[in-house]
Amino acid sequence: MLKKIFGSGARVKLITHFLSNQDDEFFIRELTRILDEQINSLRRELENLESIGMLKSKERNRKKYYRVNPHFIILRG
Repeated sequence: MLKKIFGSGARVKLITHFLSNQDDEFFIRELTRILDEQINSLRRELENLESIGMLKSKERNRKKYYRVNPHFIILRG
């Protein structure tokens, strides 16, 4: 059902994973293993989620790490 609402299985998996692990950060290869998705589809969806402000990223040790933006409008209490 969520796939129909959000339009992408990879997006649903990413949102679910990040919302379940809001204090953690992940790099893309790690996410491909955890979510069993192709790197290109995850890369595209990570860029989409970052562009709307749900995720933030930073580079460390030549890897780009993503985490939930706690100030994202939907997550504010």
